[in-house]
This record gives sequence, structure tokens and C-alpha cells, in this order.
Amino acid sequence: MNEVFNVRRSADSDDVLKCLNGQFVKTKTITADAESIEDVESGGVIFMAAGGDDYVVNLPTKAKGLYFTFVMSNASAGSTYRINPDDNASIIGYVSANEGGNADATTADTLVSVLDGADGKYVQLTKATGHKGNYISLCCDGEDWYVVGGTGTWTHEA
Repeated sequence: MNEVFNVRRSADSDDVLKCLNGQFVKTKTITADAESIEDVESGGVIFMAAGGDDYVVNLPTKAKGLYFTFVMSNASAGSTYRINPDDNASIIGYVSANEGGNADATTADTLVSVLDGADGKYVQLTKATGHKGNYISLCCDGEDWYVVGGTGTWTHEA
């Protein structure tokens, strides 16, 4: 017999997530200057719609299997979006840049964003390089967050 619900309790036990056979995707739209994402929102798509400057999204404490996709849904030229892991996790991986063009010996390095930050360091999509529809998908292995998809010129904190 198949299970009908996938039930998971949040780390702080405040919320219970019930998903009926995975037939919908949870979504959330961020419009505040700073927002913390909870573990029960895992698997969801986070739309970054704020139109001002310097918006921060804090990931939940690292845990194996957490997965989030962040999409820039507002093409405002004034927005910089940062995604922060907890102090004991890194964001690691590669994102295809969206500027396009054919890769050759002189341009290949600019077609991929390399994210290899240290523990607790953010990744960001800046107002100068971000475009509506740019995204990054992150999955946690219990130790760090790995990029499993994305487009745009994302950078990491030095």
C-alpha cells in the first residue's frame, strides 16, 4: 500500500508539513529585507520579489535532504539578493552564467560562476548582473549546501 502523506515536523516542532503524493510545489514570495527559511519549506520554490536593495535570505540549519530553489522574480535593477548558510556550512558548486555567447579560450571562464565559499559565507546575485528568471537550486548533504542547478552570475562572499 502506498503512503498518501509525507509528514515531516520542523526542527522547532512548530509546523508539520503534509504533502499529498508530491502533487504540488510549495512556493513562497519574499518581499522583506531579511527572511529566514524554515526546514519545513524544503522542496519549495522561493520567489525573490523585493524591489529595493540588499535582501538577505537565511537558510535553515543544515540537515541532510533539505532542498530549495530561489528565483529572481522581480527584474528591479536595484536588488541584490544574498543567500546565507548557517555558520557551519558552505555553498559549493557551479552555475551557468546567462550572458550567453560561445565559449572559447578567452571567454569560457566568464560563462560559469564558481561558488566555493567557506563556512558561513553567502552567495549573491547582484543588481548589476541579476535578471528576472535567474535561479539557484541548493541541496544539503547534512554538511554543506550544493548547487544542483541555476542560471545567472552568482558570486560568493570572499
